[in-house]
Amino acid sequence: MSEPTPTNNQPQYPAGPQGQPQYPATYPAQAPFAQPNQNQLPSWLGPQPEPKKSKKLLWIGLASGFAGGVLFSVLVAGIAGVIATSTVSTVLPDAVKSCNLTDQSGVSLGDKNTSLSVDTKGQDDSDGASIADYACIVKALHTPDAVIEQMDSTSSLQGRQTAEWDGLEASWTYHPDSGVKLIVTLAKK
Repeated sequence: MSEPTPTNNQPQYPAGPQGQPQYPATYPAQAPFAQPNQNQLPSWLGPQPEPKKSKKLLWIGLASGFAGGVLFSVLVAGIAGVIATSTVSTVLPDAVKSCNLTDQSGVSLGDKNTSLSVDTKGQDDSDGASIADYACIVKALHTPDAVIEQMDSTSSLQGRQTAEWDGLEASWTYHPDSGVKLIVTLAKK
C-alpha cells in the first residue's frame, strides 16, 4: 500500500488497520472527515457570548408546576369526596333493601336517600312497621349496642332522644299509643 501524499499543507497520518488514516486524538479538527463538535460554532463567527438564562422561563416553570400540583390535589380531593359521599349515601337505602322493607308501610327514605324514617305501629295506629322491621333496620345500620340500649329504654316521658355513630345521626321517640318514631340522617360535615 502506498502512503497518501500531503496536499494543501495537510499533515500526513499513518494508515490504520483498514487503510484509513489514523488521526491523533488531540487533533480531531485537523482530520479531513472528522465531525465538528456540536457545541462549537465555526471560528469565522468570532467569539460568542454565553447564552442568558431567562428568569421569566424559570417563573413560568415554577408557576406551571404549582398550578399542576394544586389542580392534581383538587382532583384527588374531589374524587375522594365523591367516593366517600357515594359510600355513605347508600347506607340508608341498603339497610331498607337488606330488610326487604322497600314498600313497607311506616318505612320511608327521603331527601335523596339521606334520611330514613321508621314509624312502628302503636296501640292506636292502624298501620306501621312492626317491631321486627324496626329491629332489622337498627341492626342493618350497625347501630352500637349502647345506642340500642338507649332506644330500648326510652319512655314516653323522656321526649326525643338522639345519638350519632359512623356518620349517621338518629333521633327517636316512643309512646305506647303511637309506637317508636325513628329518624336517621346522614351526619352533616
